[in-house]
Amino acid sequence: MASARTLRRSDPAKRRSFARAPAVNLALNTGWTWIFFTAKRPWAALAEIAVLEASVIDLAGRARQVDPVSAALLRPYGAWVAFAAALNAELARRNS
Repeated sequence: MASARTLRRSDPAKRRSFARAPAVNLALNTGWTWIFFTAKRPWAALAEIAVLEASVIDLAGRARQVDPVSAALLRPYGAWVAFAAALNAELARRNS
């Protein structure tokens, strides 16, 4: 929703730059899922989810430049990734 809204409202140069950010974020999200659940490597998943959280922050920053509402729509996603990171960290710690 936030990505589509931002893409509709941006000029072509910002649109191309912004369009890569959700794709990278989606790839990181998929990567974390695979590392954590399939590979069962919680420490590697923790490192990956830290990069994912940075990607969410970057995505929100890019969205804010074009449409503040889009950036606000990404806040719950950022909070969810931070919560998942905390759970991931605790699970990795307990399984060490």
